[in-house]
Amino acid sequence: MGKSKQTNWDLSYVPQARRVLFKAEMARAAIPAFCEALHTKVQEIEGMVFYYWQQLSSGVSIIRYEWDVKILKKREPLRVGIIVNITRNPLKDAIIYVTTREAYVARAKTPPTLDVQAEQAALESIQSVLTEAHYRTTPQAQKTFYIVKYVELLAEFSYTDYAASSDGLLTICPTVGLLKNKILDKKISAIVLSVSAPSLESAKDRVSTLITRFCALATLAHGVIVKDSHVRWPRPFKPVEFVTSLPPPPIGQLYPKHQRIILHPSRLNTNKQDMVISLWQTFGILSPAKQEAFLQSILAYYAGLENLTTQPTLAIVAFTAVLSSLAEGGAKKCPGKLSCSQCGSLDWKHNLQGEAIVIVNRIAELLKLNKDTMDRLSELIKRVYTRQRSAFVHGALLRHGERNKNDSLQGLIPSETDLVSDVFQYRQDLLSMMLLARKALLAELASASAQPLHQEIHSDVFDGKITLVDQYSISIKLKSKRPAQIRVEPL
Repeated sequence: MGKSKQTNWDLSYVPQARRVLFKAEMARAAIPAFCEALHTKVQEIEGMVFYYWQQLSSGVSIIRYEWDVKILKKREPLRVGIIVNITRNPLKDAIIYVTTREAYVARAKTPPTLDVQAEQAALESIQSVLTEAHYRTTPQAQKTFYIVKYVELLAEFSYTDYAASSDGLLTICPTVGLLKNKILDKKISAIVLSVSAPSLESAKDRVSTLITRFCALATLAHGVIVKDSHVRWPRPFKPVEFVTSLPPPPIGQLYPKHQRIILHPSRLNTNKQDMVISLWQTFGILSPAKQEAFLQSILAYYAGLENLTTQPTLAIVAFTAVLSSLAEGGAKKCPGKLSCSQCGSLDWKHNLQGEAIVIVNRIAELLKLNKDTMDRLSELIKRVYTRQRSAFVHGALLRHGERNKNDSLQGLIPSETDLVSDVFQYRQDLLSMMLLARKALLAELASASAQPLHQEIHSDVFDGKITLVDQYSISIKLKSKRPAQIRVEPL
């Protein structure tokens, strides 16, 4: 909701006002778009929107739109509003009301008396808002807006040049570095997203879907998180919210000219922005239903990366969920009939294979694994599924020692029966699942779209590896204040 310059907006108080019930016939399918348009319009005139869900159990949701109407400079503004009762049926009517802001603030128990001029001004304002909201739901009201968002890059690379997708929806801009005490603090890239909407405010609301898609696909392309950033430039500069046309303006208009902001050349001699553009275009080939399902799987991978160090048990559950989603529908059902000694015949079919085996078969197919690698994959998936995923989902067991985060020796000390601790093995499997989830998602995208992957991505996905290199370098502090370098390597 937009912030209002006026005060005393009250969610719980529905004012005592002069109310009129009017016909507002509208098909049920048209209600969501109309409510969105009305919400945005009321925001633009510095009003407020209140949602009441207390009566959901009885099948009613109430929305109240409210704003001020000025008549004369010396007169107290009017407070007007619209109350809409949303049910599962077509909209038949709504309530409009008029009061004064003074009566509203005082919570008057009786509606105030209004003269003809005040009533006329109130009705004209309500009519104007309703007409504009209805117009915004029509195709002819849609315009193209170029919204600028900023993303933060957490890896070593940068975007070194402009790159635009063929669908015209995405333009990636070169990366700049934001300095703090003359040291690189953040790497920021401007992203221009084309949004079809009836107004700029609507476009700003709708752009969230596209920025989520960008961050998900960029994270999948790079294997490290790219996140939406609410950037704060040095004073007095403010982030650019939109541009009027494509291609985007020069760097100097997207980023402030300031000593703390510098162009950030990539340390890697690759065009990372081209990798993201390639995935964006491949993703765009999918049907809307497949896009939605696939995006949910990528977001599960994204959630796994976000929790990798802070909640590793949740991270491995997320990576397992990614693989499960890609294997969905692969289980074969037994054609036989089940019967219970007490309940009699049952109308459901059991799977011929467990979910872990179904995952193994699907991932092996996607990544084109040979038999030896597939056997190792099977061991990994079964081990993760039983000892980590199921242990947490069914037994609430945290396998990565999250309760002892300050224990720097966690995972290093040998167990009573093995050369390394269980936590060490769990962490190895976590990193392997992270690798597998990304590879499987990319391979699934190539398969579903029937399009080749970007060359650099393709070589990563189909290199035949299912685990990371078993080598770690861990630094811990001893009492002597000298850090000891401990290397854990395979024999």
